[in-house]
Amino acid sequence: MEIDRPYISDWNLLIRDVKVEDSGCYTCKTNTFPVRIKFVELKVLVPSQILNKNEIGKKKEILTKEGETVNITCIVSGIPTPRVKWYRRPLKDTVEGIVNVTSEIKRQGSGERDSCIYTVEKPHIGMEGEILVIHNVSRYCNGIYQCVASNDVPPAAEMDTAVLVEYSCAFGFIERWYALAAL
Repeated sequence: MEIDRPYISDWNLLIRDVKVEDSGCYTCKTNTFPVRIKFVELKVLVPSQILNKNEIGKKKEILTKEGETVNITCIVSGIPTPRVKWYRRPLKDTVEGIVNVTSEIKRQGSGERDSCIYTVEKPHIGMEGEILVIHNVSRYCNGIYQCVASNDVPPAAEMDTAVLVEYSCAFGFIERWYALAAL
C-alpha cells in the first residue's frame, strides 16, 4: 500500500496485488480544521471456481445401474457467491447445437413407460444448486452433465461429468454406454 498525491488537494490510497483479505472499510481523515472524514468500502471480487474439479486430462465419470439415485456435486467458491446451473449433453444424437433428448413418459393408468424424443437448442435441464440429484436413473439418463458456475466476475467455471448407466436388456446381459465425446 502506498499514498499517491497527484495534486495538492488529492490523496489516493494505492493497493497493489489486491487480495480478498484487503476487503473492508477504509477511512481517510484529514488533519485540518474542521476535520474531514471519508469512508470507503473495498469489495474484492473473485471469479467462480469449482473446487472438486478433476485434474486436467482425467475424465470424471459416474457408473450406475438403472433404478439407482445419482448425486453429482459441483462445489464452488467465489465472491460474490456463484450461481450453479446444470446442463445435459447426450452421448449421441447431437447435431450443430440441436440436441435430440430421449426421455421416458409414464402412461396414465398403467405402470408402462413410453420413450419420447424431443429437441432443444440449449440443453439446460432447469436445475440450479451445487448438487444435482437424478432419482430412479434409466438408460435414457446417459449423458454428459455440465455444471456452470458464474457470479458475473469473468470467467465462468464449468465441469463435465459423464453418467454411464448399466442396464439389463432383452438378451439377459448388462449393456454399458460409454461417453464417446471427450470431456
